[in-house]
Amino acid sequence: MATLVRKDSSWTKLNEEHTPNRPDEQMRIQNSKGIIFNNRVEGQLSVSRAFGNLKLKEFVIAEPEG
Repeated sequence: MATLVRKDSSWTKLNEEHTPNRPDEQMRIQNSKGIIFNNRVEGQLSVSRAFGNLKLKEFVIAEPEG
């Protein structure tokens, strides 16, 4: 997760973590016929958006949130 911290100690979250247990990511994965167990895609990967995982490329995408 990226966070911007200002000189006055206030902060702003710049992005959201892409985990399989997020309801929107869970729905996207399940709509692709993937499964989530133990909070992991296909029981293996703990993130739902990543580069380079060829075995899970049907369910794990590299596209950033818009």
